[in-house]
Amino acid sequence: MQELENKMCREMVAKLEQAKLLGCDPSHLIRQLETQGALTVMQQLARRGQTSELFEQLHQLHHLELSPEAVAVQSQYAALFTDAQADYFLSVLCECGYWG
Repeated sequence: MQELENKMCREMVAKLEQAKLLGCDPSHLIRQLETQGALTVMQQLARRGQTSELFEQLHQLHHLELSPEAVAVQSQYAALFTDAQADYFLSVLCECGYWG
C-alpha cells in the first residue's frame, strides 16, 4: 500500500509542477504533500470538507485535471480512500464541471 501512496504523491507533485506553467505557486502544497504524505493531506481535506489550496485557482484556469483531487479520484488510487472520501472529491469536482 505504501508503494501506491508514493505513486499517488509523485503524480500529484508532477501535476502541480505543471500548474506552475499556468502561473500557480504550488510550493506550499507540494511541501505539505511530501512532508505529511499525500494520503494524509487528502484525508484531512475530505474530513474537513475542504479542497486543496490551488483548487479554486485551477478551476478558474479550467485545469482541474492538475488538482490533487482529480488525482485522488483515479480508479488506481481507490483502495487508498474510503467511499465517503472519494465521494467528497468526486462531488467537488463535479460541482465545478470536471468529469475526468
